[in-house]
Amino acid sequence: MTCTGNTTMDTYSGVATVTEQATYSINFQDVKNAAETIKAVNDPVRRDILALVEKAAPIKFGDIFRKLRIPESLAYQKVRLLRDTNIILSERQGLEVYCRINLSRIEKISAAAIQLMNEINNDPTEEPGSHQL
Repeated sequence: MTCTGNTTMDTYSGVATVTEQATYSINFQDVKNAAETIKAVNDPVRRDILALVEKAAPIKFGDIFRKLRIPESLAYQKVRLLRDTNIILSERQGLEVYCRINLSRIEKISAAAIQLMNEINNDPTEEPGSHQL
């Protein structure tokens, strides 16, 4: 989506007003992906899993639920969502499944979020302090 200037007409006075806006484009697929990633990590158990995987990577799936002392089915469900959003990568080696964090995915989502915030914050038509984070 690309945003440009806007013209409005005051019907009472008949005066046309032109409002200039900065031109910027937003890749909504990147925003959607970032939102899905944020949603995926906005869960205390998934954050605990990420912290453990980051600390001990590569880590066996079985070690995740044992070290966090959560049911295997819950760990599977949480890891599956993190895998589906490409935050965690898993690799089978024989009978074991090893997990690690996909750092390139995290970096890409971080860059997209920073770019979006920079575009919003650099819009010269917005009044200072009008955005709430």
